[in-house]
Amino acid sequence: MICVVMLAGGAADGESLDRLNVMDFGAKGDGKADDTAAVMKAIEAGAKKKLPVCFPRGEYRITKPLSISNQSLTGASR
Repeated sequence: MICVVMLAGGAADGESLDRLNVMDFGAKGDGKADDTAAVMKAIEAGAKKKLPVCFPRGEYRITKPLSISNQSLTGASR
């Protein structure tokens, strides 16, 4: 199964101390690259640091189920 998640909005700053950005973990958000591993790394880091994970505007290709527990995911803030 392949899932492409499309998020609208402006670019996130990526350097916020109150959330993690999936791009900082290697996600491309171009709809072509497989972003599964990068998104999972961001989710795991967010869970450890108790921070939400932000998805800047883009199309994220996810090819495997993601395990998410007690974690917040957000779209771009602008």
